[in-house]
Amino acid sequence: MGSYAVSEETIFKQSLLNIRSLYLSSEQLRGFTLLSPTLAIMVLFLALPLGIILIYSLWTKGGGGLEPSFVFASYENFFNHKIPITPEDVLQVLGSADT
Repeated sequence: MGSYAVSEETIFKQSLLNIRSLYLSSEQLRGFTLLSPTLAIMVLFLALPLGIILIYSLWTKGGGGLEPSFVFASYENFFNHKIPITPEDVLQVLGSADT
């Protein structure tokens, strides 16, 4: 029996053909391939800044600026204290916008 040696190039070409046939047979994969650059841009320019804002909102104010410590006191204060807004307050704010 002779040994059958398969070169790396042959294996690489065969794997590319398998990937191509999978790509051509799957409409979902083709759709995801078309959407993936858009999704990457959305994550980069939308989700990443929102995450940074969320992290900064949990930091505390120090003497020289913000100190990186995760404190939920600001959110707790915001959600626990009711701020009464009356119709007169709304009219006063709207009236001051005219001047």
